[in-house]
Amino acid sequence: MKVLSNYTLIVLVGFIPLVALADIADDAWLAYLAGDFSRVAQIVQTGIPDSSLTSNQKAKLYFTLGCSQAMQGKDFAAADAFRIAFTYNPDLKHSSMELPPPVWRVFKPIQDSTQAKLTFDVKRVTESTGIKVRIDTVRVIETLYHKPQAVFRSLAYPGWGHLYEGDKSGYSYTIGETVLLAGFITSLQLTADAREKYSEARTPSDIDKYYSRYNLRYKLSWGLGTAAACFYLFNQWDFFSNPPAITITSISPSIHEIGFRFTM
Repeated sequence: MKVLSNYTLIVLVGFIPLVALADIADDAWLAYLAGDFSRVAQIVQTGIPDSSLTSNQKAKLYFTLGCSQAMQGKDFAAADAFRIAFTYNPDLKHSSMELPPPVWRVFKPIQDSTQAKLTFDVKRVTESTGIKVRIDTVRVIETLYHKPQAVFRSLAYPGWGHLYEGDKSGYSYTIGETVLLAGFITSLQLTADAREKYSEARTPSDIDKYYSRYNLRYKLSWGLGTAAACFYLFNQWDFFSNPPAITITSISPSIHEIGFRFTM
């Protein structure tokens, strides 16, 4: 308990200039500074669902929760909280002079990995597109590879993957493949009918007439089937050879909140 009090004193000295009695995030921070870690968890748990909170306020709440968990020796829970805090505010930065050792030990790897990812994404976009992007303005850079949902859709039906990613050329692929498949199925039915009439013909003139009709429709069905298969393969080549459009958007951290458990 004495060691815990010493760490609390270090936190107080390092962060007193940052404390402000303004909102729920500050209330949580004050509870953390006072060593009331159960209170911190309660404030964060009730405050996060509040839609009026800004991203920075939510980042501070999760950062405070992470500090609280780290001071209790709950490193895994603290790391989860810090990761969520970075989704709300990727620019979140602190130094070893601002954080006590138990917190800094957990926080530093999360901070380093977040910064490294932003740097890598910015470099990749710059090299691929020639667009210069400042790291301090980046929130999320969409990946340069196709998401599994888009891949599944593309393989399931031509053009579907394109449309899922917002590429309107998918309409051309979808319509084209539909027309070819409809023609192929229709020609199969016509071929079957012509073959039946050919097999029932008895006079030489009928045999010759129905055979020519059957042969023509048979070749047409194979031609349409081959065209549909080639069109499908071309669609897959076009989909996988071109990365999805690059967009820079703000992070939506809701997926990180699902299933997050508070440990007391």
